[in-house]
Amino acid sequence: MLFSDKTRKKISQLFASRRFIFFVGFVLVLLVSTVKVMDDRYKVFLVYKFGTLDFWNNINPYANWQHPLDRYLYGPVFSVFFPVFAFLPSCLGAVLWNAFNYTLFFLAVFALPAPQFDFKKKRFVFWFLFPIALTDLVYFQSNLLVASLFMLVYSMLERNQFMYGILLLSFSAFSKIYGLIQLGTLLFYKRFTRNAVVAALLFAGLFLVPLIKIPGPELLSYYQSWFTAIGQRHNPLDFEVIYRLLYLLGYKSVVDHVVYIQGISLLFICAGTLLNYKRYHEATFRTQVLGILLGWVILFSTTAEKHTYVIAMAGLVLWYLSGPKPAFDKILLWLNFFLIILVPIDAIFPKALMRFLYDTLGLNLVLFSLTWIRMFSFTFGARVFSLKSK
Repeated sequence: MLFSDKTRKKISQLFASRRFIFFVGFVLVLLVSTVKVMDDRYKVFLVYKFGTLDFWNNINPYANWQHPLDRYLYGPVFSVFFPVFAFLPSCLGAVLWNAFNYTLFFLAVFALPAPQFDFKKKRFVFWFLFPIALTDLVYFQSNLLVASLFMLVYSMLERNQFMYGILLLSFSAFSKIYGLIQLGTLLFYKRFTRNAVVAALLFAGLFLVPLIKIPGPELLSYYQSWFTAIGQRHNPLDFEVIYRLLYLLGYKSVVDHVVYIQGISLLFICAGTLLNYKRYHEATFRTQVLGILLGWVILFSTTAEKHTYVIAMAGLVLWYLSGPKPAFDKILLWLNFFLIILVPIDAIFPKALMRFLYDTLGLNLVLFSLTWIRMFSFTFGARVFSLKSK
């Protein structure tokens, strides 16, 4: 045998320690971040940095982008808080940015509410997501930050820490608009009116934060330029979203109907949620709806890339662990782990294989579309069928 019983026991004890798990992941993040920085491959961080510096230098980065990099599409509130990294030397700021995102991810996973998520489940969530989280950090992206904020907001709301939860939700929405979708989950909790008022006040407060640098009369136009920049980005057919799958299946005019598809799919989620209003008190139901929303913001977005799926995979694993599932769902979970989390990692699979599976066959989109439909039907279907039987 490769290891003695005593050695296996010691290894098992190590991986039962949160500190050890954090340390292992942290070292790997620092190593890959340092290698990328030394190889001068951290352009995404420079997008954040230059967008933030433009904000502080009275230049609108959305309407007047003058850098030979991808467009800056993060909100003005993000620019207010990012100087803690942007004002540092680029190499140091990039490494610390990744260290911060990893630490927040670790805290978000191990802050998941008990008893629904015990230590073993939290550890499973961490290691299930870690490969795609590390991939996201290799490119110095902010998708892991978004996924972590979704999980933290959920955990705070479950613990009745509404002020902190709504504050984080507001920051998430004003940084990358994905976070706005979680606002609907306030419907699940007691004292909805109070929470809605708190949310409105915090949203208003964060909306005004950029006034620290932007003249008052220019604030609305500044936000408008942000929304315009988001809407003017690339063709959704170039990304890992459902519109590309629909195009491949013969729906050639899908690009002209993106907004309608988004609106109709979101209405289905709203309808399923409202039809199950008697289940709002169930932690399992609330978790499953969160998982569906996390999948929706990626599958039905217009610019999701391979590593952006860390958000969708977080939703999938939380949905799966929320309660007992049939063997079919376990198969789906591991198929997603293989195809969406592992296949894009160059060190494991050759790029040619990934391009064939993704670009030629579109298997990743087929798999996650079927997975999301399964998540939706499992969570909302029982109530619909029960209504039909009456």
